Amino acid sequence: MTTDRQSAFDRLLAAVPFKGRVLNGTSAWWMAQTGAAVPNALLAVPHPNVAIMRKCTVFPVEFVVRGFLTGSTSTSIWTAYSRGERQYCGHTLPDGLSKNDALPAALVTPTTKAEDHDELISPQEVRPPGIRPRGL
Repeated sequence: MTTDRQSAFDRLLAAVPFKGRVLNGTSAWWMAQTGAAVPNALLAVPHPNVAIMRKCTVFPVEFVVRGFLTGSTSTSIWTAYSRGERQYCGHTLPDGLSKNDALPAALVTPTTKAEDHDELISPQEVRPPGIRPRGL
């Protein structure tokens, strides 16, 4: 069940009208679009704020689509670039960029999710070679 509550650090900050419906509807739409290629948890959406899901095993990969050279964490694209790294999650970055510059194209940059840290990987490392999702 989704709500309109906005919170941070376990504190309720505000209510954002229709936030729950928008988040639930967006998730349901994407699950419907990709369900033939990759099985997912969505069973039904009986109400705009409710999704009925099946229990699944978590796929411990996060996908971030980046449009700008920014960030401050140890795994951020700017931190890597400022250290002189030009290979980032399987992408080659050009020289001469500055912090917060737009990237030449949007980049899909996956990371593995672990209890204590994220590990940067390339899109090719997301799944073992030779394994293809259903329907592709």
